[in-house]
Amino acid sequence: EQVGAEDVLARAEWHTWTCVSGWSVQGLIPKMAEPSGINAVARSHRRDVLAVANDFGLVRLYRYPCPYVGSKHKRYAGHSSLVANCRFTFNDKYLITVGAKDRAIMQWEHISD
Repeated sequence: EQVGAEDVLARAEWHTWTCVSGWSVQGLIPKMAEPSGINAVARSHRRDVLAVANDFGLVRLYRYPCPYVGSKHKRYAGHSSLVANCRFTFNDKYLITVGAKDRAIMQWEHISD
C-alpha cells in the first residue's frame, strides 16, 4: 500500500513548530483566504498551546493542534501594531513577543488552564 506524503507529514512529530502553514495549524486561516496577517507562530514545549503573532497588535493562543477552521482561541492586546515574532521560554512559563513598529519586547506570563 502506497502512503502519500500528506499522511506522513500529518503524523510527523516535529521538535518545534514555527511554520504558519501545515496540517496542525490550518485552523488559523479562514476558508478561501491567504495566511496574510499571521506573522509568526510558536508551539509550546509541552505541545499543547500555539501562540500566533499578527498584523493587528494581537497575540492569540490556541490549543495545539488546531486543524479546524474556527478553532477557539484567546486574544491578548499589548503591542501598538504588527507583532513580528513570538517564542515560548524553555519552560513555557513565559511567551516573548516582539513588536515591529513599536519596537517593544513583551514578556507574557503563561498560566496553563
